[in-house]
Amino acid sequence: MKRWFVVALVSAAMALVPMTAAADEGHGDGHSKDFGPFKSSSTDSSTCGNDWANDTFKREFVVHDSGSGSWTVTENFDDGHFVTMTAVSPGACETSSHHGLLVTAGNKGNFEGFLSGSVSGGTYTPNGCKAATADCTTTSGFILAVFGPAATYSCLISGGACSFFFDYKGHGHELIYRHWINASDDLGGNRGDIATS
Repeated sequence: MKRWFVVALVSAAMALVPMTAAADEGHGDGHSKDFGPFKSSSTDSSTCGNDWANDTFKREFVVHDSGSGSWTVTENFDDGHFVTMTAVSPGACETSSHHGLLVTAGNKGNFEGFLSGSVSGGTYTPNGCKAATADCTTTSGFILAVFGPAATYSCLISGGACSFFFDYKGHGHELIYRHWINASDDLGGNRGDIATS
């Protein structure tokens, strides 16, 4: 994610609105700990910067102590479903693979994926999501609750190191492109599309 689309995906992740939230903070091996899953929804951004779909999904955070005051935070997105808007297609501004240009509203599909980066400068508070003011249903809210306001998460800063891979499969009968992969350069980059023309 530190091409332009990384910023778009992070913006979408930060804007997630919870539909319901139920966290299980009981998992961990001493060096890593799971938080979630949380049921959430969000709009989805394309490589051109526009929103192209409405998403619903379950998300889970895994925190791993990397030592020396830093942590790896991986956010998994499971059981994802999308419904397209009338928009520029998600892969329309790619330069590395065949893709379409537009997508019409109402086409459905599913997706799953993850993003992973590092947190530094904060204080790890494993029970942070239990605080009355905590909102662990968004990426930025989780980092604030679990690591505090001084923390920096590489997936939320421009130019920060962040690996991500999202696999989208469309089922709409109008689609001429039905498979889009949105990935960081280290995981092969973006390819394919969800498009009707």
